Amino acid sequence: MGNVWWEGPLAGIRLETTGTDVETARIVTAEVAVHHANHQVRIDQVLVDPGVDIPDDAARELGITTAVARSSGMPARDGVAMVLRLLAEHADLPLVVSQGVLDLTVLDRELRRHGCGELPQRAVIDPMVLDKHLDPGAPGRRSFGAVARERGVRLDLARTGDVGAMPAIRLARALGRTGRLPADAHELHRRQVRWHSEQVLLEQYVSSRACWRGEVSRQWPVLDVPLAWTRARTA
Repeated sequence: MGNVWWEGPLAGIRLETTGTDVETARIVTAEVAVHHANHQVRIDQVLVDPGVDIPDDAARELGITTAVARSSGMPARDGVAMVLRLLAEHADLPLVVSQGVLDLTVLDRELRRHGCGELPQRAVIDPMVLDKHLDPGAPGRRSFGAVARERGVRLDLARTGDVGAMPAIRLARALGRTGRLPADAHELHRRQVRWHSEQVLLEQYVSSRACWRGEVSRQWPVLDVPLAWTRARTA
């Protein structure tokens, strides 16, 4: 089989942020990786002063305090623009993002917040969506580390949560090599839109035991901008 995405070059991104609310979280660090089939690797790290205090729990997890970010990080707008430029350098490559709807939505909001433009459309590969599709009988919400170890993927153990950009790329390649996914990255992207929606719907059903307790967005890979957020930014 020729010209399959898992045998070609892949880009990857991983963000660390001030929180988990995609509408208010700010980027603290960004890691952009490019990995070629010949094992050539390029990894760029960006440290950002988010312009807000980093909560204590986030600082402990990241190992980066507000003081460190302010003294050593790029100004928020410059840092966000740098991340966009790094991604643009390899815009033709599929972009691997674990739990992509979180990181890509935060990046989208940061780009809008700082007037850096919008996140360009490209083929996105989310190994966690792929794993759930390939192994729908797996119990509950498995961590990235658990999925990677099951698939025989080497982790970057020094990283919090083992979810660096390179491990995500390695996991995506391992899932591709199962031969059970579309070979074309753009077709895979289109299918993941549907798969993610179905997965969220199933998780809602199971967790609520058929009794709905609020909606969780099924959009992927970037959530639509809430109307209230848009109004606040233009007020």
